[in-house]
Amino acid sequence: MLANDNANEVRSSPWFLPRIDAFSLSDQLFVKNFRLSKELVRQLVMEINPYINHTSRSSSIDVTTKMDLRSQNEKILQWLEESDTESIPDNQSQSDSEEDNNNLETEIHFETDESDVDVAVSSEDDVFLPRTGRSRRLVIDSDSDDVIQPRQNILYGKNQHKWSTIPRDPRTRTGARNVLHIVPGPVDVLDLMTKILDERRESDRLAPIRDVWEKFIENCKKWYKPGSYITVDEQLVGFRGRCPFRMYIPNKPNKYGLKLVMVADSSTKYMCNAIPCMGKNTNTGNEPLANYFVKELCKPYQGSNRNITMDNWFTLVPLAAELLKPPYKFTVVGTLRSNKREIPKEMVNTRNKPVGTSIFGFDKEMTLVSYKPKTNKIVYLLSTRHDQPSINANSKKPEIIEFYNSTKGAVDTVDQMCSIMSTSRKTNRWPLCLFFNILNLTIVNAYVIHVSNAIRNGTKPMKRRPFALKWQMIS
Repeated sequence: MLANDNANEVRSSPWFLPRIDAFSLSDQLFVKNFRLSKELVRQLVMEINPYINHTSRSSSIDVTTKMDLRSQNEKILQWLEESDTESIPDNQSQSDSEEDNNNLETEIHFETDESDVDVAVSSEDDVFLPRTGRSRRLVIDSDSDDVIQPRQNILYGKNQHKWSTIPRDPRTRTGARNVLHIVPGPVDVLDLMTKILDERRESDRLAPIRDVWEKFIENCKKWYKPGSYITVDEQLVGFRGRCPFRMYIPNKPNKYGLKLVMVADSSTKYMCNAIPCMGKNTNTGNEPLANYFVKELCKPYQGSNRNITMDNWFTLVPLAAELLKPPYKFTVVGTLRSNKREIPKEMVNTRNKPVGTSIFGFDKEMTLVSYKPKTNKIVYLLSTRHDQPSINANSKKPEIIEFYNSTKGAVDTVDQMCSIMSTSRKTNRWPLCLFFNILNLTIVNAYVIHVSNAIRNGTKPMKRRPFALKWQMIS
């Protein structure tokens, strides 16, 4: 039994309905939500009406007496049983009702005693329904009769996964769920080439231009044989766009660009071989980077007893000793960095050492010289070609230094010739930048071959600019 003091508890009950005109609903929807027909509800309200305390009239009957419906319990239960039989259509078979019960539905169950029926009334417009032990569910007003809307907004799975009972706005449909209309047919050649290129990029960063580069280098090695002295050095192709192997070299004119390690003929300045430097991603086979480049660049000329001139980035004492042995058989002349541990402390620069003096050191076929050209500067050179402490009579410098100065500038001259007469254009694509440099190197090499053939035939060679313009018109 509920009293007036418990009116607030009754209003918080899930069975309390707001002030709506329930009789305005259709007969089918009214039965689905209230499990009673409209006629039975009207009859029930008329039976309860004498016990309701109306504010418009006074009564001396006690509140508990007004709300005591236990005497009508049997009659109310009879009405509910009749409503259950009437809510099921006659044309629906018993098997259909059993299938509906077997369907997976989300329902809210309230465990109550069937003998206890609580009813509270606050005003003439508020309607309260009795709470019974039967299961209640709310059906959505939709075209389909099989959609059941739970009373909770959030449903939880066994792993506490949240599911909302309210569908989201269809206008928020994501792009990934949109249906794309793909036209069936043969595979596009461009798409196939793009797929193959993407697979190659995973293992080779030079994949976009690798084929063109390999053919160019193959022709450079095929159509010219260098002399006895070759030079190994680096060229920096200016480029400031996005590139996975872009380098920064502060002592170069361009400072930023693509680094090419190349070997050139010291006398004719012909570019014989080159390898793009990928930095730390270069696969050297567990070998120092300098050793890898020197061996790979000079591989076509192994066993020829040529001399290699290189700067202090490549020159190493173990490398020089290794190149003397088969199958390489190369002599080396190059500068050595002052932080190498093979340099003895007696060769280190001191204030007591006079300017223009030299100190020589010999180890089998290797010669190390320390020369002081200025007060605060000292130069170290390593040679496997020289075996005597010879000093030039005119310059007062060791012969090793004189030989190094005469053969070190081949690659720098090639770089200078490419920059003076260049086909390069401004671009943000590094493969195109490298292709422009291939054209520049091609013009230089073609002109060297032209001059060599003219001298051999006893004719006067053309100037480089008219030759480049004529070659461009022919190509």
